Amino acid sequence: MNNFAATYVVFVQAIGALVIFGVAAYAIKKMLLKGQKRIDEPAIRVEVPRR
Repeated sequence: MNNFAATYVVFVQAIGALVIFGVAAYAIKKMLLKGQKRIDEPAIRVEVPRR
């Protein structure tokens, strides 16, 4: 295997590792956020009496 082919193989492996870690991080993030219940924003209105 020449130097160019070895460099290409290392590059492809690095891209693959980044993709795998990215997918794993995305899946873990989705699982953690799924456990939390979102709270809807309440509609708060303040009325100030005029004199």
